[in-house]
Amino acid sequence: MDVQTIITQLLKDQKVYREKVAVLEAENKKSHTLIAEKEIALFGLESSRVIKDFNKSISFKTIIHDHLQEDREHIYDVEVKALEQ
Repeated sequence: MDVQTIITQLLKDQKVYREKVAVLEAENKKSHTLIAEKEIALFGLESSRVIKDFNKSISFKTIIHDHLQEDREHIYDVEVKALEQ
């Protein structure tokens, strides 16, 4: 093989490798985009789950507060009736 043939082959190989690198970079970019979309979706699910749990907690506290208030009113009514007698 002469030098010119080697150089020509190296240039062809270089072109092929550049094309392969371009394809791999495109796939990499596509993968990063997909990962970012999945992370956004996951974050959205997590935040909505946290909000739902928080709302359940608030609802539970409200129910407990209502029951306590009813019990206080009942005790007050009983004490008032006892004092009236």
